[in-house]
Amino acid sequence: MQGRLLLIALFCTLLSNGVWAAKEIKYPISEIPAELKKNAKAVVRMEKREFELKSDNKATEKITLAISILNENGLEVANFYEYYNRFIQLGHISASVYDENGEFLHRIKQDDILDISATSGGTVYDDNRVKVFDPKTKEYPFTVEYNYEKEYNGIFIFPTWLLLKDYNISVEKAEFRVISSNEKDIRIKQANFDQKPTITTVDDKVVRTWEISDYAAREEEPFSQSVSEYTPVIRLAPSFINFGGVTEDFESWKDLGLFISDLNQGRCKLTDETVAKLQELTKGWYTSICNEKPAM
Repeated sequence: MQGRLLLIALFCTLLSNGVWAAKEIKYPISEIPAELKKNAKAVVRMEKREFELKSDNKATEKITLAISILNENGLEVANFYEYYNRFIQLGHISASVYDENGEFLHRIKQDDILDISATSGGTVYDDNRVKVFDPKTKEYPFTVEYNYEKEYNGIFIFPTWLLLKDYNISVEKAEFRVISSNEKDIRIKQANFDQKPTITTVDDKVVRTWEISDYAAREEEPFSQSVSEYTPVIRLAPSFINFGGVTEDFESWKDLGLFISDLNQGRCKLTDETVAKLQELTKGWYTSICNEKPAM
């Protein structure tokens, strides 16, 4: 009886340590079709983006992206860059790296993520920032998978979906989903492809889904335009604005003009104290500049 208990305990220990557990294999390079490797420095194995308009002033975007880097020319594609500010916030970011055979190598630590200003030193004030990190893998080929969310606080600018972010990148599978309370809440413009979205209703929400698979890389040529000029693009825009305490319809250029006018209302009026201060600071400046003789 005691021997049987020892065997059970040993079995449980081995299982908990992963000795008996099968390794999880994800995105092995061998599964990439040959036509997607042609002229490619990287292959998007899977991209899922879901943009949801949750209310009249809130929206979220969920992103999962797995991309295989085939050679050193694609290394920059593996790096993570996402911009944010007080109106667009980034949620938790996770990233995992897999080797050529699809075996897990490591996860990106939160301490590895750099949070830096997105503007130059010449800007007086700007709250735009960017989060950046490098998967720190140089053994080609490898695959990195990202998962993160973005939260939009205020409705003004919606994201644009690009199938290809650069030349010499192919796509194995991509999915873009747009969710809203009705079809008129979000205006959509497609370019460079004619595929109509699949439209379903889930929990009283309208869900529009586009799916593209096995899209071969475009080879960059001298003086090429942006790759988005030739490949599938979906642009989103709100039919209304709720931003910075201002709410307007947003279906025409006139509506945009009214919105900008409301934002600037009263902002051009300076107090008498400010005017006097500016006059003091600039007193004699124009005269001294105009009367200055050029150096010989």
